Amino acid sequence: MTDQKVWKWTGDSREDKAKRVALSYRQLLEDVAAGRISDPMQALIERDRYWQDLGVYWAVPSVAPVDQEAWLSAADLVIHLAHIVQLTEHQVRNWAYRRRKGLGDGITERTGPEGKPEYNVADVLAYLTRQRVRRQGGTSA
Repeated sequence: MTDQKVWKWTGDSREDKAKRVALSYRQLLEDVAAGRISDPMQALIERDRYWQDLGVYWAVPSVAPVDQEAWLSAADLVIHLAHIVQLTEHQVRNWAYRRRKGLGDGITERTGPEGKPEYNVADVLAYLTRQRVRRQGGTSA
C-alpha cells in the first residue's frame, strides 16, 4: 500500500488542481521578480517540496527513466509514473476491471509472483494515450 497524499482542497477538479499549482509557481516568479525573495533557488526547492507533499510530482522535471517493460502493482505503478501523470491505485484497478469484464477499453492485469495483480507500464501509457485521443474527438485505437 502506498502513502496516498491527501489533497487539501477536496472540491477541486483536475483543472482546479493544475491551476492552483501553476498559479503558485507564477506567484513565486512574481515575488522573485519584485525582489521579495532573497534566495530564489531555495524558494523553488521549497515550493516543489510543498506540492510533492500533496502528491503533485509532475511540476518537477525528472530524469528518472520509465521502464515500459515493467509489471508493477497498482501502488508501485502510481509511484513509477508520478513524475509523468497523476494516477490513483483505484484508477489503475478500475481500468483493469473494465478490460477483464469486457466493459470497453482498459489495461491488462496479470498475477504476479506473490499472487497479487500486476500491470504493465507500457500498457498503461498506451491506454492513457487512447483516452486522450478519444477526448480530443479522435477514434479509439
